Amino acid sequence: MTVTAAGSLPIELQTIDEEKERNMPSLSSAQQNLAALALHDPDKVSDKNKSILSMKTPDLKEFSSTPTKGLPKHVGKAGKRMMSKR
Repeated sequence: MTVTAAGSLPIELQTIDEEKERNMPSLSSAQQNLAALALHDPDKVSDKNKSILSMKTPDLKEFSSTPTKGLPKHVGKAGKRMMSKR
């Protein structure tokens, strides 16, 4: 039996959506690639992207593990600001 609140998704779907949101922090494939590069080969990160190296390793792992299917190649400045607030 599926329990729902008035006007909302079933609880199972809400849980899946919340889990997906937690496991998919990268907003673009470029962010995912940069996080993976910073995690595995920080010397190759360009000077303009060095600030990503200040992220904690668990956060870098979370960003780099984002599946890229369905993500845009790049995000605008608003997306970059969202990433920096984490």
